[in-house]
Amino acid sequence: MEYSIDYFYHQININQLLKYYNKEEVFKLCRECNNYNKNWSCPPHNVGIHSFLSNFDYMHIIVAKINLYNENINSNDSILESFIIERKNFNNNLYNIFRDNINCEILISGACDKCNLCNRVKNIKCFNRTECKFSLESLGFRVDEIVKEIFKLEIMWINNKSAPKYLLNIGAVLSTKLNPINLEDYLH
Repeated sequence: MEYSIDYFYHQININQLLKYYNKEEVFKLCRECNNYNKNWSCPPHNVGIHSFLSNFDYMHIIVAKINLYNENINSNDSILESFIIERKNFNNNLYNIFRDNINCEILISGACDKCNLCNRVKNIKCFNRTECKFSLESLGFRVDEIVKEIFKLEIMWINNKSAPKYLLNIGAVLSTKLNPINLEDYLH
């Protein structure tokens, strides 16, 4: 399957970001997901958004737009497989940013997948807490509104009727400084 990836970045003050926060609405959608209550990075959890964000002044939102070129795609499985590969690459790039830069935190795309089977399924604490990262949506942010208002993009989904034109991976770097990292050094 042929595709290309475009990256988009936007820095936002944490206080401005809070207009996209709607925990009740987002967590209601999360209840429909297979990872709900089965992954330590997913709801339900007791993460207080204000205390979580209090150490940071800025969020650097990153969008990887996966442009799908083959209009005759006859298999959603190949689209999903490519999307999962690119999400893993995207998240690995975010983890590299986290490891290389002090005083930052990352929010990955989707649920944490650092372990083959999350210990939450067995009701055991996470053994990999420094690597287990939240996503924007798992904290209660309306990612659909963020990408629509800031990036002028719509979230598209894979369905049985037609292939989407593109798919998105969305993550972020939280920091105390404006422009702390050259993101282009990490995203490829």
